[in-house]
Amino acid sequence: FEASTMVFFESANKQNKAFSVDGQTRSTSDISGITSLHSPSGGSVTSSRKLLISRVIFIASLATVAAVLGFLGYFILESSERSQAEVQFDAIADRALSTSRDIVQRKKLGA
Repeated sequence: FEASTMVFFESANKQNKAFSVDGQTRSTSDISGITSLHSPSGGSVTSSRKLLISRVIFIASLATVAAVLGFLGYFILESSERSQAEVQFDAIADRALSTSRDIVQRKKLGA
């Protein structure tokens, strides 16, 4: 219902009159049931609370998924970088060892 219709219904309730909506005559008791369905103190409080709870649950689940994905991403990248660093260190150490052996060998040969 529109706001103007609601005002008419409320004024009809106060005056205890019957009125016609869409060709059907209704009493003020029918109106009170209609207005209570659409009043802010009626069911909208429960639905707004349910909506708030569902939004909180949704945001909490998004935060949980983000935390899990962040942890997995960090764990995968950290282990990958660690293994890459170990491989690179071993390659540099082997090359340095080989170069130092060559230098020592040339020194022994008198070059």
